[in-house]
Amino acid sequence: MNKQEKAIVVLLFALLLGWFFHQDKVTRERAETLRREREREAMLAPVAEATDETAVQDDRPVPARPDDAVDPVPDREDEETVRTAEQEAEPLLPERIEVLANEVMNVEISSWGGVITGVELKLYPQTLDPESDPIRFDFSDRPALAIGNIAGLSARNDFTLSVDGPTATAERDLGTGLRYVRTLTLTDGYQILVSESFRNDGDIPLSLPEHTLGSGFMESIQTKAKSRGQSFLELNALGYRTGSHVKRWREKDFSKMLGAPSSGIGCAPANMELVDETGMDLHHELLAWGAAKNRFFVQIIAPEEGAAGCRLHAARDPEAETLDVTAVALDMIFPAMILEPGVAIRRETGYYIGPNKYSKLQALGKHQDKAMLHAWQRWGWFRTLSVGMLWTLNRIYDVIPNYGVAIILMTILVRIVFWPITRKSTSDMRKMQDLKPLMAKIKEKHKENPKRMQEETWALYRKHKVNPMTSCLPMLVQMPVFVALFNVLRGAVELRFAPFLWIADLSEPERLLEGILPFGLVLNILPLLMTATTFFQQKLTPTGGDPAQQRMMMFMPLFMLFIFYNFPAALALYWTVSQGLAIVQMLGKRRQTSA
Repeated sequence: MNKQEKAIVVLLFALLLGWFFHQDKVTRERAETLRREREREAMLAPVAEATDETAVQDDRPVPARPDDAVDPVPDREDEETVRTAEQEAEPLLPERIEVLANEVMNVEISSWGGVITGVELKLYPQTLDPESDPIRFDFSDRPALAIGNIAGLSARNDFTLSVDGPTATAERDLGTGLRYVRTLTLTDGYQILVSESFRNDGDIPLSLPEHTLGSGFMESIQTKAKSRGQSFLELNALGYRTGSHVKRWREKDFSKMLGAPSSGIGCAPANMELVDETGMDLHHELLAWGAAKNRFFVQIIAPEEGAAGCRLHAARDPEAETLDVTAVALDMIFPAMILEPGVAIRRETGYYIGPNKYSKLQALGKHQDKAMLHAWQRWGWFRTLSVGMLWTLNRIYDVIPNYGVAIILMTILVRIVFWPITRKSTSDMRKMQDLKPLMAKIKEKHKENPKRMQEETWALYRKHKVNPMTSCLPMLVQMPVFVALFNVLRGAVELRFAPFLWIADLSEPERLLEGILPFGLVLNILPLLMTATTFFQQKLTPTGGDPAQQRMMMFMPLFMLFIFYNFPAALALYWTVSQGLAIVQMLGKRRQTSA
């Protein structure tokens, strides 16, 4: 690499670093602008309130009212809204919590609405601490399985609640002829079977409005390192047609819902009217199920007869200076219906709350396993590859119960599968090296005629049955496997807190010496080993072909180090072992040739 090329590489790397520093500066400036706007609004608010009071004050007494009542307006439609609000804010009896339990979780059922206010997963600790409590989902702010838009059946209404073994029954008579009965039956696993009955015990038809059945808020899982612009919160929905693609809503969609423009990865919007929580209705097609998930856990609502659509919810921390989405939820929408006197309508729904684990989701049916491993889902073969790699990893783990060892053994299997391609590539590169003198003569002979030079060069390749592109072939055929493994490792709950040697958690970067090294630096050993093995492999690789391509390949290890440094340790372990095996294969081939 000459001085000019070195200067270009250094300049490009400096520009890349400069871009990241610029993005960080822009983010801080926008966050500061947003903070000032909020302070200004807070200062102006008292003035606006005082002006409003002056404009409408009179001598009439103001009656006492509950905190959540709605201001009355002299309009018949709004008066009905007031009555509905008073009815909704009703619970007169103290809340009573009943617990359904099995070997894997505890489920808390409230007498207010017959909803789920908390779930504890017994097999999944909150932290790496051996004394850690099990992970718990607190749905008290937004209960799971709450009915929306039917007055008298919300989580703010009192129900009669009883428990018999694994089944809880919640009942309520609205006094209008409508009687509602809900049973929640806890299975042996992470699914709750929900049966609902709407019965008209009156003498006239009853009209039930369009209504919803919702999940609880799914909050972010705290991770050691969050990549810029990457969020593990996601909402999914699957169309009722078999084979439909999963519809996905992620961070950029939630940001728009909260009032932010599409302003780029990691950027906080400035001078924008943001909301702390919002919802969005989607009536696009009949849905088989809807899911709210974070990196390792998921809630899935799957009505037996499907739903008419879904409503998305996103929330952020109102005290934060950036637009980080902290929680997401999803409601399934059901159409309005007419209940004739004496008629009852039943609805069966499956509700899953537990690990985002393929074997568990596949057992639920209705393609609920598509709530995971659906990257590049329009390429069906790629998801099949991802599922196959996850299956292989878990089968190896069944024999040797350590996921670090399982990843190493799976890497060896992948190397064995691709060995014929690697062998062909190495052989062709060695032939290319032997052809260098002949190629130099062709270049010298036809240096004034590039077209003729190219023709003669390709004729030489055909004569000796070599292909200059075979040097890239092993990497190209392995890239789908690598990306599939990344698809598996980024959300596989199996790797959560999985240890290996000095690594405490294979699902996270190592982050050794955190808080000890200056400038917030951390030490990740595996990416450094990966870079060293890649450099060494390039030194052993026979050279040939385009010199510019060779120089670009020499720069590749540093680029991969920059990309991989904060990736999960499991991914760096796979690539490091793969490179080490490639070196062993090349040394063996070299010894065989020299012998």
